[in-house]
Amino acid sequence: MSVKLQNQDALEFLQVKGQIKRQRWLYVAGMYFMLSFFSWLFSLLAGDASWWLHGVWCLMAIIPAVLVGKWTLNNGISSILTDHKILLLAAFTFYFVVGASFLTFGSEEAVEIALIYYPITAIDALKVNSFNSLGLAIALLTGALLKGEWVVGGARRAAKTLQKVPLEVVLLIMFAISLVGVTLTFVRDLRLTEIVIPGMFNQLSYLLLFTIFVGSAYRGKRQSILMLLSVLSVILMMAKGLLIFSKA
Repeated sequence: MSVKLQNQDALEFLQVKGQIKRQRWLYVAGMYFMLSFFSWLFSLLAGDASWWLHGVWCLMAIIPAVLVGKWTLNNGISSILTDHKILLLAAFTFYFVVGASFLTFGSEEAVEIALIYYPITAIDALKVNSFNSLGLAIALLTGALLKGEWVVGGARRAAKTLQKVPLEVVLLIMFAISLVGVTLTFVRDLRLTEIVIPGMFNQLSYLLLFTIFVGSAYRGKRQSILMLLSVLSVILMMAKGLLIFSKA
């Protein structure tokens, strides 16, 4: 009983001390909604070379991240472990704000080279900023308003339903799904097709490494089939790596 109470106290401590208050996240989400509006408004006023407006948006977009960083330091480093929205905002800031600001604040020569590989106008960049900040605002708003109980409940119901499925069947399905992802990304990496491969298949290809590890360690029905699939998958991954390396 005492251990259970200690675990509950620890969980409550993390929930209270390790997370930024919901009202503050709503405030940050509102700021990104405003950034989305202003970026779209800037795109209507800008010219193709009005990169200074893009720079203004980048400076404005830093402000919410600085506020969240301050709150995170005040709450302690445990905030990063207990509040996924902090990492989401950090990734957005580094990739879509700091990285994108290079087009305004980078050297003229470097910007010209970048625009050769990624041709874009200031108007298009501002529209992209608008959609990116709108998406982040919706994600932060959703994360602040919705609780995770329904996710946990759904996972438990799914686990209860699927626990009757034999493990070897699950592993075979995982092999099939991950091999489809690996094959499609392999074709894309070698540029054998001009068809755009959805990023979902790229994520599914990473599942193969886990499936190889579990499949090779499995002992039970159809273990010889799973071991053969694991070996063949390793050979496929090695061949893929060598071909891409030689092509590079």
